[in-house]
Amino acid sequence: MGCKCNCLYDLELEVAGVESGNYQLRMINPYLGTQKPLILALDLRTQKQGSFCVERSIYPRGE
Repeated sequence: MGCKCNCLYDLELEVAGVESGNYQLRMINPYLGTQKPLILALDLRTQKQGSFCVERSIYPRGE
């Protein structure tokens, strides 16, 4: 069972060994509820790096 904590952190991710192309990065969130899923479109043909930020207003973020 999950805990009722509010652990906020930055996540850095480096991907290597994949072909150039379009991908989706999906974060698994067991407490998503009605919030928007964490999905990022990656175009590795044109972008070699980037950032992604999501604000949350209900548990476990912001309650």
